[in-house]
Amino acid sequence: PKDVLMEIGRIFSDEIGFIESFEVVEEGNNMSLVVDKCQGWNLTQKILSTGVDIPFTCPIMNVAEAALLRSGKHAHRKIEARPEVRGSKITFSFVD
Repeated sequence: PKDVLMEIGRIFSDEIGFIESFEVVEEGNNMSLVVDKCQGWNLTQKILSTGVDIPFTCPIMNVAEAALLRSGKHAHRKIEARPEVRGSKITFSFVD
């Protein structure tokens, strides 16, 4: 799973330019994709201000979840805003 998230981060950073930087962090049964300076920050904040709980428009979260599922890894996802860097921490908790 770490290789999958690293490649997704690289694509969104280096090839698409949607984020400025990223890091993959492993914490027990969880793995997080921590992103900085996301181009979708303003849109996401507007959507969240309407009362939506999970920013369903986050392409990184959606692509990562789909890729993990395709590789046979089932996980619950959680996303936390990081306003100081206009980014987020997307955490996947793997289930057996």
